[in-house]
Amino acid sequence: ELLQSSGERQMPERARVITTLFPGERDRGFRFQLKHDWLRFYAAVINGNTVNDSLYGGNDSNAMKDFAGRLGVDFDWLVIGVSGYIGEGVGTKLGDLAAMPPTTAVLTKYTKARAGLDVQAYFDVPSVGGLALKGEAIIAKDFDAKAGAATTPFGFWAAAIQSFGTDFNLFIRAHYFDPNTDKASD
Repeated sequence: ELLQSSGERQMPERARVITTLFPGERDRGFRFQLKHDWLRFYAAVINGNTVNDSLYGGNDSNAMKDFAGRLGVDFDWLVIGVSGYIGEGVGTKLGDLAAMPPTTAVLTKYTKARAGLDVQAYFDVPSVGGLALKGEAIIAKDFDAKAGAATTPFGFWAAAIQSFGTDFNLFIRAHYFDPNTDKASD
């Protein structure tokens, strides 16, 4: 879902797992892609703070680069891929500016890691149109600056899209996101 353009996406917004683990949807960097027969490979080196970073504004202020990749197969009616993402981030917790004297910000360097699996299947439904079944699951290692601790987020989404001709689609999506699978629910 992350590689899919907003103009081509059936749902008005991305699933919560995507918007949480990849905020801002865009980043600056370099992407390489290779397609040969049914094999698909994508690799990218990116800044890692996204262009919508609320603190750094898309500038690569931490000078750390993130790496992302996807290896997949495309058999026209069935597409399967595994993906990975590794990088470093800086968790910034602002100090108490109202205190006398004001306390300074606390910066914590942490590792961001994500692993994903995606599957898409396409079928022709006679006298109706194409049916697409899609899904993606992502598990991650991250850091919660407010709590000052590592987290293990997990989420997935699944969708069914039925096309009626070329101009009308009916779709449904279910998604789930747990921001920290290490923490027991209350």
